[in-house]
Amino acid sequence: MIKVAQLNDLPALMTFYNDLIVAMAQTAFPSGWQKGVYPDENYVRTAIVHGELFVNWQDDKIVSAMVLNSVANDGYAQAAWAVADTGDNILLIHTLGVSPALQGRGIAQQMVNFAIAYGRKMHKRAIHLDALATNLPPQKLYLKCGFNYIATLSLFYADTGWTDFLLYELVLG
Repeated sequence: MIKVAQLNDLPALMTFYNDLIVAMAQTAFPSGWQKGVYPDENYVRTAIVHGELFVNWQDDKIVSAMVLNSVANDGYAQAAWAVADTGDNILLIHTLGVSPALQGRGIAQQMVNFAIAYGRKMHKRAIHLDALATNLPPQKLYLKCGFNYIATLSLFYADTGWTDFLLYELVLG
């Protein structure tokens, strides 16, 4: 069940993200995230406090999590979005992760579909996001979910430095 995270979920979320970082570093498509850098405890706590972190629980275990908000990387201004409004009319998906043991079972697609429904419920005009250029699985997922590829840009994030990211957009109507 996907629900908004609560502060008492913080320890479980940090374990989830840290375990995910370690496991994904050993795969063909690492996330680029770094323990203690991104997602760090301050980022996760802030997302919880603002009601922006959504957790998918199954059998009292976190199987996936993501942040939904309107905070875009400054580099997004360079892209030719169909909906160029960078304010509160845009929803962004951040920090979407699925437990490595459960990947390939449609859980990430369930999270993206939840984000789409949430965006519509919140009257957003579009969803924007980026995916690390070397991380192919999420790129395939976003296209499968109806997102359009917008551009490849070099963006700066604390965990990756200046790195190429593919930007995607889904216009919500």
